[in-house]
Amino acid sequence: MVLGFNTSSPTDNAAIQMVSKIGADAQSAFVLIKESPDGYKDFTCQSYCRWGDYSGATPDPAADLSGETGVVWLTNQWNAPQINGSQAHWRTWNWAATP
Repeated sequence: MVLGFNTSSPTDNAAIQMVSKIGADAQSAFVLIKESPDGYKDFTCQSYCRWGDYSGATPDPAADLSGETGVVWLTNQWNAPQINGSQAHWRTWNWAATP
């Protein structure tokens, strides 16, 4: 399995991360996929805006069904540098992962 998710804190900008696991093996450590260089702020939010609405994962439709693992395609959002203080500047990031 592959799981994509966001991490953030008051001192760390939102980052796309993932973990993977095969069968009964241990889960992998967090793998940093993309880190936002700035916070997600715009005129509709009080301080910082909520995050993580646009994420997903799907198995590769062209995968070899006889293999033990396959490719998973993931999508999540990250925030580009602010252009001005009133507009959020988020972007989509797509990547492929194999457990």
